[in-house]
Amino acid sequence: MDRPPLMMMGEDKDSFRYMTLTKRCPGMLRNVVSDNGAGMAEATKGRLLALAAELENDGGAAVPALDESEEYKVIKAYFGKPWRDTPWLHGECYLYHVVAHALSWDRSALSGSDYFLKSKEKSVAMCQEAMEAACVLLVGEVDVHGDKEEDRVAHLLKNALWGNRVDLCLFSDTDASRLDPVIDAHIISNDVQSLARHLLSEAPSDASEPKTVHLIADNSGYEIFCDLVLLRHLCLVLGYTCVLHCKDMPYFVSDVMPADVSRLASQLGSGFSDTAKHPACTAFGAQVAELISQSRIRLCPDPFWTAPLEFSDMPAGLRGTLSAAAVALVKGDLNYRKLVGDRHWPRDASFAEATDYFPCPVAALRTGKSEVCVGVAKETQERLEKEHPWPKWGVSGDFGVIQFRP
Repeated sequence: MDRPPLMMMGEDKDSFRYMTLTKRCPGMLRNVVSDNGAGMAEATKGRLLALAAELENDGGAAVPALDESEEYKVIKAYFGKPWRDTPWLHGECYLYHVVAHALSWDRSALSGSDYFLKSKEKSVAMCQEAMEAACVLLVGEVDVHGDKEEDRVAHLLKNALWGNRVDLCLFSDTDASRLDPVIDAHIISNDVQSLARHLLSEAPSDASEPKTVHLIADNSGYEIFCDLVLLRHLCLVLGYTCVLHCKDMPYFVSDVMPADVSRLASQLGSGFSDTAKHPACTAFGAQVAELISQSRIRLCPDPFWTAPLEFSDMPAGLRGTLSAAAVALVKGDLNYRKLVGDRHWPRDASFAEATDYFPCPVAALRTGKSEVCVGVAKETQERLEKEHPWPKWGVSGDFGVIQFRP
């Protein structure tokens, strides 16, 4: 299908994306300096702080050229131009490459200091009690593939959706209200039952018939915990092998890397150093660690997931990997923007048509934190406008979608 024009950073100064450029991104850069200043060269501090100041000034800084690699095939047309004149998706993603380059992160070796680790650790500390409660309620259920299995899987999918509300790129690492449960009425495009039925119908009948579910992850901390609760069930109850696609560099503050998953599994397994206080977490963490060691849950970082590109630009090798999947679960707002395209879509545009290029059945579990939106019926939009006028219902993180294209 014909795809609408890209959203640009500075085309509308009242937009959420312009606020991202001139407020959120400078704040991120200053936090990197303040959280890592002790080990950072003065010249590096100066470059990052100067960039923060220039972005605040109408996004007027010139986009630097890192190299001419294929992943920069779209953004390189904007090298030397002001950041405000870049496409929002490509420019915002590229900014995190600029930060990684300044701090000498080695993407090929997944090595270097995670300069967002301090924020990630604060978030996990805030969520410990919520994780214990979730383990009691969700992991403690009887794991029997019975008559209510569709509802159980649907419940775990919704839990994974609302885990996406906790996003350090947007919200404070001490904002505990992001952990509160949200009613189903806030799922404004909801294919959860058909997705649950698909997962049941595609589940392998025996171990000789391996099938995979791929989860393209978003945030570390509470969100990846909710994702692991879902993946554990898919592995142990439905018999899937699960592939967890992580980031290969520190990205959008809280995006999850393999080390974040391993560290959380270890923290859970130790009951956050208090097994008497967190017994359910202890048992769950041990299960997750074992599933990872058995490659029932495989951690797969790939540079494409952090590239300033849309998913329609996916390389052939990755397309081939995904083509055999029972389904790909795409988590979070940024991945949603990449999946459907960070473009001026009508908000009721067809999710199926926007994702018709994707190489396997695909589902998006996303809480809205940007102005890109498809698949929301006009009557739903009218209802939302009465109490939460746009862009609030699109960017607050309080409303979500579970959209599925078989």
